[in-house]
Amino acid sequence: MMRLNPVASTRTAVRVLTGLLLVACGALPGAAQIHTFGSLDDPAEYNALAWWDTEAQITTYGGFSLMGPQWRTATRLSAQVKRSQASLRIDAGARTGIYGTFDEDFDEWRDALRIIDHARWTPRGSATYLRLGPLDRGRLGDGHLVNFFSTQNAWDTRSAGVEASFGARTVQTQILVEDITQSRLFAGRIAMRPFAALSSRLSTLWIAGSALTDRSATGRAGEPLVAWSADARMTAFEAGSFSFEPFASVAQIQTMGRGVLVGADLVNENFIDMARLQFRLALHFNGAAFQPGYFGSFYTVRSRRANLIADPEAAAGGIVLPGDDNEFLAGVPIEFVFRDNSVWTELRIHFFQRFELWYQFLRHHGVQDLSEYHLRLFLRLERMELSVGQDRAGLDGFFSLFSAAGDENALVFDFTYNIRGALWARTEARYTFVPSGLGPGGREQFVVQRRFEPLLGLRFGF
Repeated sequence: MMRLNPVASTRTAVRVLTGLLLVACGALPGAAQIHTFGSLDDPAEYNALAWWDTEAQITTYGGFSLMGPQWRTATRLSAQVKRSQASLRIDAGARTGIYGTFDEDFDEWRDALRIIDHARWTPRGSATYLRLGPLDRGRLGDGHLVNFFSTQNAWDTRSAGVEASFGARTVQTQILVEDITQSRLFAGRIAMRPFAALSSRLSTLWIAGSALTDRSATGRAGEPLVAWSADARMTAFEAGSFSFEPFASVAQIQTMGRGVLVGADLVNENFIDMARLQFRLALHFNGAAFQPGYFGSFYTVRSRRANLIADPEAAAGGIVLPGDDNEFLAGVPIEFVFRDNSVWTELRIHFFQRFELWYQFLRHHGVQDLSEYHLRLFLRLERMELSVGQDRAGLDGFFSLFSAAGDENALVFDFTYNIRGALWARTEARYTFVPSGLGPGGREQFVVQRRFEPLLGLRFGF
């Protein structure tokens, strides 16, 4: 398989970007840039209520909870209130049984914050967006560094993070904070339209820079982990309500490696007043010790600060943890990643407040199993609501999606159905991770845990 020299890759990317921008400059003037940022337009949270309207409901559930091999009885309380510019949802639970009470539900003060599913503020007609709660789909810019970042995959220790966006027609800022109670990961991005006053296609050019630091992790030099990226995007041409937007990005994780991203989006922000559509095709040129979207779905359980422990039988040929011959790491630590390339395909179909299909596959071309897959599926009907989220890593190609799920797999399935009147059924399944102590170097260690909760409840609206 062909290997690319990092210098040659960078030169190639620059030439491609220059060509795309020249094509864009010669195209007809028009429209704007797409911004996929966290849960900004998550259909499970977003609403289009009028300014005078309010929706509120409360649901009490009872049923059973299976965590690992143990069944317990479970009670859940879910409540939410929505206004046109703000919404709040809480979800609290308690579990007990013959094996005792599940203390992780309320063994520290941060559990009071963990009952917040989300609290958000989105003023109409403004670029302002503020959200507090666990993160599940964090992305900065084109996702070269931060892509599907999640703080939910270790569910009992999930953190309340912040997503914030501010801006105007020519300048936009985005901020992402992993945990408001601890000094961990912080990321920020600023984007500008330097030629916004022109009447040519060049007015659609956005230039942006992002920076990130994780003070709970270290690079090779022992300093807090730092990363940065710079990117450019432009609307090359439009056909009806569709726009073709090429982009390019260069990113580096300090003391690790760097990579170049070149691609394009085909976007329709408002398809016949019903849906938002996006299709992406992009190429990654990755240097050694660099992974695109490294700060992603599994970062909190598998990174420079945490180890994901694999099943020894499934991890044949894996990396042995220092000092323990019986434990294996799931995945490839970033410092051992080879220089290689990957192809990024993505499709997002979003019917406002009703349906979302968001599919992404990062096909890695190399000798290591570094392909990734992400899925977000949401459907809301009058008497039912379905939400599915899955993240998989460590894949060797597209067809490995149909093989047995390995340790680098996170899955959430949440289904509610109105049986009759105020009676609702809810089924929630989670394939996530739990802490298992500290490993070499003081790193947190995590192992796989499966959960399943069938519940019945009463819902009342106000």
